[in-house]
Amino acid sequence: MPYTIVREIGKGGMGAVYEATDDNTGTHIALKMMSAKAAAYPDYREMFDQEVQSLRKLSHPCIVNIVGEPYQDTSGNLFLPMEYIEGKTISQIVQDPAHGPYSEDAALSIFTQLLDVFNYIHSHGCIHRDIKPSNIMIRPTGSVCVIDFGIAKDSRTRTGKTIGRIVGTDGYMSPEQANGLNIDKRTDIYSLGCLLHYMLSGSHAINKHSNDYETICAILDNNFPLVSEKGISISARTQNAILRAVNKDMRLRFQSANEFKGALLSEQLSANRYVITVGRSGCDINISGEYISKNHLEILFEFNTGTNHVTITDHSTNGTGVNGRLVRGSSYEFTYATGDAMRNDNNTFPTVMLSGLPEYTLDWKQIANVLFDKTGRPTSVLPKQTNGAITTIPPTPQHTVTEDISVGYGILSFIVPVVGWVLSGIWKKDSPTKAQKANKLAWLGLLFNISITIISSIIAT
Repeated sequence: MPYTIVREIGKGGMGAVYEATDDNTGTHIALKMMSAKAAAYPDYREMFDQEVQSLRKLSHPCIVNIVGEPYQDTSGNLFLPMEYIEGKTISQIVQDPAHGPYSEDAALSIFTQLLDVFNYIHSHGCIHRDIKPSNIMIRPTGSVCVIDFGIAKDSRTRTGKTIGRIVGTDGYMSPEQANGLNIDKRTDIYSLGCLLHYMLSGSHAINKHSNDYETICAILDNNFPLVSEKGISISARTQNAILRAVNKDMRLRFQSANEFKGALLSEQLSANRYVITVGRSGCDINISGEYISKNHLEILFEFNTGTNHVTITDHSTNGTGVNGRLVRGSSYEFTYATGDAMRNDNNTFPTVMLSGLPEYTLDWKQIANVLFDKTGRPTSVLPKQTNGAITTIPPTPQHTVTEDISVGYGILSFIVPVVGWVLSGIWKKDSPTKAQKANKLAWLGLLFNISITIISSIIAT
């Protein structure tokens, strides 16, 4: 081992962290060890390797660095040499009777730094997944440092092996983590909301219970507590931001760390956010079709004074056409003025085709009606209304002369062969001549039908 251990900093179920010195340079390092017993499990070994991969692609003064190559000793223990961070964790600071919970100003000063760090982490395709007070350190200078990326993951991959396996810690897990579902950066947003609550209140929003099942039930079912319930007063702006960050529906949370920061620093946090889902089944608007995904897209409405913001986010396999542009796995944004009617025939509201097919074009009138049912809001935040209904111009049904002729010929060419063959059977014994003519008429009708079908296909092309 090229390092000399000085002391044990901390110990857990899978290993320990030591303060050590580099035998070659004499510098202090933190030596993270995963025990041979834990490393024998493929899932835990994967966590160790994932931490190495995540930290190697991140380079930020507020993220702990790897300072040497990982290695394994003769007993099978894994070691990862890391930067030694001076300071205390948020958990140690808050639990110190001489300090206790942070004041609102002090908490936001630290927390907004942290949001900048997570904006960087997320922009590099990583999700931490284990944000908690003991994983955030405060240096003597007051700067933050994010440590322990043991269960971080690449946001560009699906959950994979982690489906059905609980990842995260105690009450800081998001509902989707607790359910073993696919996750994205909004999972970190939830945990950050829990962390800010802890910094301000001095206690966990959701405590660890006697077993995992009870903890998971508390995360999924319990209402998130207010900081004021702990006898501490904070601004409505900060409290509302926390509640939005920890919404059990990840679609209604802040969609980025930057958005969370903006809400904490803004004078007023808009709560007028509504999501409409569109897909094959179980959505606000259900559209049947083999090319339509179960949860095809989401339409987020954010109502503000005067101007409203709309974000269309595609979650489908085949994509969504928006004004002739194919959007797949990304978003399209636009704004409109309060009072503008939702219509398919103006330039404000885009033409949206699921899977890029015209037969699956969204009807903004239908969206407006669903939105009105969800909100029940007055006209100041909704499009123009008349007698309680959204003022829109429905699309005019169109048909052509060719379609009318095709329908008529279809009926005629079906009836003629059938009648001919029926009469041929009736007259076969008593009047063979008539039967022969009826049979000939039936075949002519069939040939006529085939000819019309071919001609119609050529015209349509």
